[in-house]
Amino acid sequence: AWVEENGSIIYKGVMYDSAQSIITDISNINGDKQVAGVRYYNIAGVESTEPQQGVNIRVTTYTDGSSHTDKIIR
Repeated sequence: AWVEENGSIIYKGVMYDSAQSIITDISNINGDKQVAGVRYYNIAGVESTEPQQGVNIRVTTYTDGSSHTDKIIR
């Protein structure tokens, strides 16, 4: 979701100045995280080692204990 802050628009850590039509700041970079593992789940919740045909939920776990979840459609 877009968030407005001090006249600028922020989306996923990127600040966009709509008055000047330029990106003014990037504050959310995850380049230093190391992936510990990736798991895939189908919509029934069955886990697999790689994405299957249809809708898959990918859970990426990092060495710092955090995780990221996204949807993949094949």
